Amino acid sequence: MMVPDSRAELEISTVNVSKFHANRVFVPDILWKTQLELKGGHAEIEIPETIFPAASLKYKISAVFYSADNEKTQKDTLVEFRYDPLNLKVEMDGDSVRFSCFYKGLRKEVQAEITAYDIEENELEEKKVMLPYALPLNQLCAEYYAEAEGMEYESLILKDHPALLDIRAWKNNDSIFIRTQNSRKLAFTWYLYAGTRLMDLGYTKNLDTAFISHGKNDYTLSVQYLWGGKPEVLFRTIRVQKNRLNIRVDQPSLVYPGKESNVDIFVTDYNGNPVPGVDLTCYGITRKFGSTLTEIPVFQEKYKAPKEYNSFRKASVYDDDSMDNTFSETLDYPYFNRLFGLDTLTYYRFLYPSDSVFVSSTPSADGITQVAPFIIRNGVIQPVKVLYIDEIPRYFNWVNQLRPYSFAVSEGRHHFRLCWPIRKFLLKV
Repeated sequence: MMVPDSRAELEISTVNVSKFHANRVFVPDILWKTQLELKGGHAEIEIPETIFPAASLKYKISAVFYSADNEKTQKDTLVEFRYDPLNLKVEMDGDSVRFSCFYKGLRKEVQAEITAYDIEENELEEKKVMLPYALPLNQLCAEYYAEAEGMEYESLILKDHPALLDIRAWKNNDSIFIRTQNSRKLAFTWYLYAGTRLMDLGYTKNLDTAFISHGKNDYTLSVQYLWGGKPEVLFRTIRVQKNRLNIRVDQPSLVYPGKESNVDIFVTDYNGNPVPGVDLTCYGITRKFGSTLTEIPVFQEKYKAPKEYNSFRKASVYDDDSMDNTFSETLDYPYFNRLFGLDTLTYYRFLYPSDSVFVSSTPSADGITQVAPFIIRNGVIQPVKVLYIDEIPRYFNWVNQLRPYSFAVSEGRHHFRLCWPIRKFLLKV
């Protein structure tokens, strides 16, 4: 609704600087301030380009509005400023990722190379395209990357953005209702439990359904999906709070000073039926007092949550928190070899040779013969301190090694001497 005879104050302030484009740059806290009259409740104003320093930064626009009776309303918004006149931009747009190039704020066509990576930095997709360009969102992707000649690269990390997947689930006396809001159109798997019993499941991008509720069981909905290459889980508990009351207030959207208006208040139970004899307290204040609603305690009925039997997460073995829950034990090779036939794999024949020596060879692509001798004890590679080949020292453990542990040799038989901290090994091959 239009508010007549109002005015506004605008203030632009610096939030943070991402890059400086000169050796010495002064960035003020307040970049610009102005006042304007809102004729007819609307006004347009152009921000001068000269207020911005030689820096790429993020700034905040604070707009304070005053009505005729001096009622104050404030709105803030964040804006990113790129000092470079020509720059790339990668942004989310619903279920798509958009790649654009801008010259002084206007879109420009330019050829660019875009790449998608998963969470392990493996390349999922790479192509050369003409910007602007849009890609369908890939849930396996963790980062999108755009690069063009003469411009700084731009990237988009999905974990820094919300998945925008939400589940609304509720229950009345005889039915269960489930509805999703999925702006990204993410594929997800859902499971519906009655207590600990699985009632139904599915795989979809949109869920808008209803089920017949049997008995007084509480229900649990589990939704599993990928976002930014990582698995995510949403849980919703569905139950009827028979002691909770629903309140609906019907009132005019605008009440000016001196006007009298009727306010209708409806109180219903969980089935939507009117509730007689309700102790109701109603009050009204203007926005200038900044009052918050009083929290009223809700005495919910006790319920039994479903028991979670298995829960897994991916973590690095070098993470301190993960190491606390890591169990390490030597492999019982004879036992597991009988169960799984481990000796059919080259890896286990290398760690647990049936003879005292294990030799494996593959053709050399460049014609240069190379050898890499190891000492194995109880399935564990032991550190070689010094390696001699034909009595010539070729490897020292305490010296920084810039080359891989592999050594070129000529044709014919050779003599190897491997020095271990507690003994020496001699080998002729």
